[in-house]
Amino acid sequence: MFSLLPATSFTRRHILPTTSLLLLASMLSGSGLQASPSRPQAASSFREVVEVLRDNAPAPSAQVAQGQALAEWNAYRTGQLPQYDFSSTSIFGSAVSLENDARRTLTDRHDTYDYLPKKLHPNGVCGWGTWEIDRDLGYSGLFRKDTKALFIGRISVAMGETARADMRGFGFAGKVFPTQNPDEPVTSANFFTVDVLMGQEDQSFLTTSTTNEPETGFRFSVLWLGLRIARALSSVEENPGFRPLTQLAEAGEASASNVRQPKYIRLRPIEDTLLNSESDFRSEVLRGVQDNRGLRFDIHVSDVSADRHDESHWKRVGRIRLADAAVSFGCDRRLHFSHPRLR
Repeated sequence: MFSLLPATSFTRRHILPTTSLLLLASMLSGSGLQASPSRPQAASSFREVVEVLRDNAPAPSAQVAQGQALAEWNAYRTGQLPQYDFSSTSIFGSAVSLENDARRTLTDRHDTYDYLPKKLHPNGVCGWGTWEIDRDLGYSGLFRKDTKALFIGRISVAMGETARADMRGFGFAGKVFPTQNPDEPVTSANFFTVDVLMGQEDQSFLTTSTTNEPETGFRFSVLWLGLRIARALSSVEENPGFRPLTQLAEAGEASASNVRQPKYIRLRPIEDTLLNSESDFRSEVLRGVQDNRGLRFDIHVSDVSADRHDESHWKRVGRIRLADAAVSFGCDRRLHFSHPRLR
């Protein structure tokens, strides 16, 4: 289930063209939900995925839902901000278990699905641009100095709260496409970062930092649900609170012996980022892109600790640049991120 927040000047500029609505009509001729990849092969081009995020992509071949997905699509098309439910029912009441979702992220490298609701980070905004490494710290793959690649990211909140007055835990998941050709099909390298899993008060996304082993935090109202989620994820992964950077470090390396990866990554908006007072984090990001003519994030790495507040061990290695962003059906209901198992 979901509710709607009013459209803003920053979401209205992403209203979908009428042709996209016609594409959806062919998607929604089926009788039930199907979570299947949008294409048989895992490799996608950057442009193809961006078109999904813009809700301009050709209709997927598989059929998806009639009522729910159509209502969701119409909400995005009118520039509104869907507010997806986060509850025991939304997480554990669906036909596909949370454990199965976790297994999929460990085994499936597809970038998009026909229809893939996100249980733990349902509300998000996506951006796209570039990944650039400008320092040599001895790491391999997409951490090598002078690496320039295309980038897609999804900024989200853990749980369901999206407004500044709420307890919010920000996530920033990334897909790095190891190419500068937007039309070249490649297998993307994915990573996940979060600031505080249980959320914190009075926090703006444009002033926070996220890591691949986030703080847990404490929130009594969701303690039981959090423990249940942790048990489910731990049944599939050894340490679900840590997301390794293996895919980034392995990209383009001919031999495993060449691979050297940092243990931790931290993403943080650059210091001179212009801030704004938008309450919903999605509007904050969209306005941030507009006011700053794109958003830039410093990439820091460490082999010592994931403590995002201790500056002594973090080393800047490069920068992410987001040229544009959108709140869309493709971002919340189609985009898929994978991650490697611990080794």
